[in-house]
Order: sequence, then structure tokens, then C-alpha cells
Amino acid sequence: MKKRLYPKLRSRRVLSFTWFLLMAMSIPTKALSQTYEIYVGQTYTLPYPTPPTGSIDAIGGSTCSKSDCVGTSGLQVKVHKYFSGSATVSVDYNYSYISSYTKKRVVDHGTAYYTIKCKATKVTLNKTELTLDISDLFEFTYTTEPSGLEPVIEWVSSDEKVAKFPDSRYEPGVLYPEGEGTCTITAKCNSGYENPKCTVTVVDNYWVKADVASGIVEKGTKVTLSCKKAGATIYYTTDGTDPTIYSTKYTSPIELTKSITLKAKAFLGNQESKITTREYEIYAHKEGEVFTAKNEDGVEITYVAFIKYYMYVGESLQLAVGTGSANSPAIDKKYTGHLTIPYKVDGILVTKINEYAFDGCNLSSIEFPTDMNFRIMSYAFRNCRNLTSLDFPHAFILSSRSFEGCENLKSINFQGAITFSSQKDPSISRNVDDEVFYDCKNLKEVYANFWWEPTAIKDHVFYCPTTDIYSTATLFVLQKYIWDYQTTKGWKNFKTIKEIGGTDIRSSILEKAKDAPIYNLNGQRMDKPRKGINIIGGRKVIVK
Repeated sequence: MKKRLYPKLRSRRVLSFTWFLLMAMSIPTKALSQTYEIYVGQTYTLPYPTPPTGSIDAIGGSTCSKSDCVGTSGLQVKVHKYFSGSATVSVDYNYSYISSYTKKRVVDHGTAYYTIKCKATKVTLNKTELTLDISDLFEFTYTTEPSGLEPVIEWVSSDEKVAKFPDSRYEPGVLYPEGEGTCTITAKCNSGYENPKCTVTVVDNYWVKADVASGIVEKGTKVTLSCKKAGATIYYTTDGTDPTIYSTKYTSPIELTKSITLKAKAFLGNQESKITTREYEIYAHKEGEVFTAKNEDGVEITYVAFIKYYMYVGESLQLAVGTGSANSPAIDKKYTGHLTIPYKVDGILVTKINEYAFDGCNLSSIEFPTDMNFRIMSYAFRNCRNLTSLDFPHAFILSSRSFEGCENLKSINFQGAITFSSQKDPSISRNVDDEVFYDCKNLKEVYANFWWEPTAIKDHVFYCPTTDIYSTATLFVLQKYIWDYQTTKGWKNFKTIKEIGGTDIRSSILEKAKDAPIYNLNGQRMDKPRKGINIIGGRKVIVK
């Protein structure tokens, strides 16, 4: 009996040892690679890792020990901020091999580690000194050494009352003059060299000022002209021609009785100012007047007139914008259902949803116009609790708390060219303020369908006082820009950033094996995967 049992006992020990050896071999190990030197602003693709055995099936996510300086997406690495010493990039991957024990294909998980060092990039501006007329814009450009690199640049003005940069993806580095004076422009790029600077002097040769801005005005509006040049005389025209000393001399406010183009110019001896131009369109209806007009489809619609903005009153709500207040919203809260905001009404562009216009309305959905200068003011859609999704097709200006308290809002889709900043004068920038989606506590998905790298946003655009939206919501972006969002101010607050339409390689494995039995390494069956190594459907899967 002993002679019969001994071989069996030995074979069991051999099998047990073999199983232990196979398990130990399949546990990922750190395979440190050579050091890679990367310039600030350079995008570099790391080589494929070498698995312990077999071949690579898929490359997964990647991280860097200095994530504030280095962005990663798979094997792609970009240094956007100079750092000293070295950093470690870890890249997850799946690999497969034929088991020598079972003779079957085995899928396993590994992690490769790369060491990178940073090299400084010199940045030079196209101007170091500049004199700029207050009516002109100037675009700063830069060159790098080595050439062709793209460092992250933050444009800063020492005095925004003289000149400033609207934070816009349309106009990166475009300087807007604000008033006479001198300021210093700095291109903050954290490139390892001193930040380049330019001294800018703004001069204002527009002596004549008009107290009414261009736009749609009521009939009878009076425009007052003034001149900052003492002793100068103002001449003006209303037919669009350039004024001379033979034009009408300004002596009193100009009453607007029809649509005109007003041009004014001041003269003092041999000196003359630049021409100040204003365009005024007289609106045919008075404030609060009820009138009927045909829409773009030729259907007659009843409107209540507001200067610049219009409210539709009919069987179903199609358009509502107006001059509401916290105590008296422009729209009766009884309106519910779908809201369509047209591009034009009565031949005039609809450009704005005013404050409190839809405060408390039970709107289920909103279709926005395609105009790229459309504005939504503060509290315009506050407490619209039936809204579940928003789709922004173009570049809108979204003011602070414009969607406050939309507690059932779950999805936001930015399709067009939207940039994010908080400007005192939003007319010079397409932007989104802080706390636009304040207290939207059930927000789950934010889609950034931008075909370019993200610009920085404010840290509290999606702030909720009772829920950490940045932990509970998922940001979906294009795959090639994932690492940009992971390192860009505001966007990087999202704890979960995923590819639009993509899945994580570990998640896909778990999905395929969701009905398979799950065991730990001790052979104990489990009801669900645990953190660490799991045996699912006969395959080893690592859950982090």
C-alpha cells in the first residue's frame, strides 16, 4: 500500500508546486526601461513594453509619478511643465501566451515602467516691445528651440485695464486693448527658461465717445457725444459717410428716429481723431407691445415685444426671452415641455436669454439656436427640475448659475467651440463662468466633443454643495486628448475621464466574464471580483 501511495503523493506535490510556479510567473513585475529625455512641449511615443512571455494584446491606461508636469495616454507622453530629476511612467497592458501546463491560451495583465527626464525648451515671442492703437488687436506668436514644440502657455497681462487676453480657443495669444497706458505681457510656459515678456503701450486716438452702444434701440433714443480732447470740435454724419469739417457740427444729443450709421470725428487745429462709428437699428415695436409676425416657416406667431429680446405667447411655448427679475420672472412658470429657441424673430437675431427668464419652468428639453454669439444669462433656467439633458451645438456664453438647481439634469453635451473663463465683458469672449451648473446634484455625464486640445476652465463650473460632482460624474472626451484633460485646470478635477465610445481593457474582460465563476488564488469561490488577482472563467484578471 505504501508503495502505491507514495507515487500519488509525490505527483500531487509536483502538481501543487507547478501551479504555484505558474501563478508566481504570471504576477506582473516591474520591468524598468532605459531613460528617455523629453523636451517641454514635446509629445513622445514610448516603445511597446516587453511582456514576461507571449505577446502584447492591448495597451491600457498610463500614469506618471509627476502628473502635474507630464500628461500620459497609453504610450503617448507629453511634458507640459519643466521638472528636475526624473519621473516614472507606468503603462498597463494585456498580454497572452500558451500555457505549458494546460496548452491553452492565457490572457494576463502586466505593467511596464519607463523613466523620463525633462529638457528645457526656449520660447521666444514675436515682439518684445509693442505700441498698439486701442481699436486694434494683436496676436502674439512664439517660436521654440528646438523648433516645432508646443508648450502650454498662459498669457498674462500686468494690467488688464490697459490690455488683456480673453481666454478663447478661437484666439489664443490675441491681445485686446482696454485703455491708454503701458503694461507687461508675460507668456508663462514653465519651459525651464525665464518666461518671455513684451512691453505694450496702448494709445487711444478715438477722441469721440458715444453714450449709446450699437444695436437695436427704441425710436426716440437720444445719443450724446463727448470728446476727451479739450477744445476739439465734433462733426458727424448719419448716412455712413466719413465726417469732415463740412459735415454737421455736434451741438446737442442726436435723436434716433430711424435706423442709421452714425460716424463722428473731432478736429483741433491740424490734429484730428479717428472716426467713431455706431450702428443703430430702430425696433418697430414698443416695450410690452403685443404684435403678430411670421416665423421662418411662414406661420403667424403672437409676440410680446422686448427691446432686443422677445417672448412668444401661444398654444405651446416656442420662444421665451425677456427682462425678468428674481421676484418677477419674464415667463409664467406654467409653461412646460419642449422649448425651441429660433435663430431669428421678425427678421432680428435672437442673441440672449435674459436673467430669470425661465426660472422655475417645467421644461423637459431645450433646442438652442445655431448662432455662435448666443448668451444665456444668470438664473435664466434656474430650478428647471424636469430637464434631464442639455446639448450645446455652438459657442455659447453661459453666465454664472444659469442652470442652478436643475436637480434632474444628468447629461451635458458640448459639441461646439466653447471656451471657459469669467470675463467682466463677455461680449469680447465666448466663455462659461464659474458655477454655471451649480447644485445640479444628479449630473452623471459630461461630453466634451471638441476636436482640439482643451483650454483651462474654472475649478467650480460644475460645483454642487451637497455632492462631489467631480467624483460622481464621468467626463467623456476624444481618445487622443485624454491626457490633456487629465492635466488641464478645471477638467482634471473629474476623477473619471473616459474615451467617447471607448471602454477600459480591464472592464471589457470583466464584462465578457460576468456570468463565469469567480475564484481567488486560494480556490475559494466569490460572488464578485475583488481588488487584486481573480480567477474568472479560468483566466486570471487583475482588478485595481
